[in-house]
Amino acid sequence: MPTNGNAMAMLSTGIGSSESSYFASKEGSSLSQGFSVPSDVNVLNFDYNLVSEEPMEFVGSKYDDCFEVRLVDKDTGETHTILKTSINTATWNPISVINFDGGDDTAYQTGWLTWDYDISGFKGKEVELVFIVYDKGDSLFDTAVMIDNIRLS
Repeated sequence: MPTNGNAMAMLSTGIGSSESSYFASKEGSSLSQGFSVPSDVNVLNFDYNLVSEEPMEFVGSKYDDCFEVRLVDKDTGETHTILKTSINTATWNPISVINFDGGDDTAYQTGWLTWDYDISGFKGKEVELVFIVYDKGDSLFDTAVMIDNIRLS
């Protein structure tokens, strides 16, 4: 369920994914939005829940699907990775109501987490916020991320 309202975004390395060098691997999905950072804003916040078939069998291995969030300064083209988490770095909890197509019958989630990023250095600038989930090491076991409640404060 979303953390706020009735809708959320979902990105996957399986259904709806594509092959692209943009993902630094085989397959993935991305979602982006450009905006102007208001002068009275200091923090970008969003909620996310990473769900995958890869834990616990592949923690510590080369099969390390990733979720990244990037902020691109549209004036300079400079890209800032503001969040990067993966199979090897996240804390996992079993979930029984998810069964990804083509993998096995186990799945894990991080649970909803909130990420805060100091965006004050971008006041008055045009930026692009990019959410990315991608396979690393294989494309057999899927990973997805739900994103919700994106806000500026």
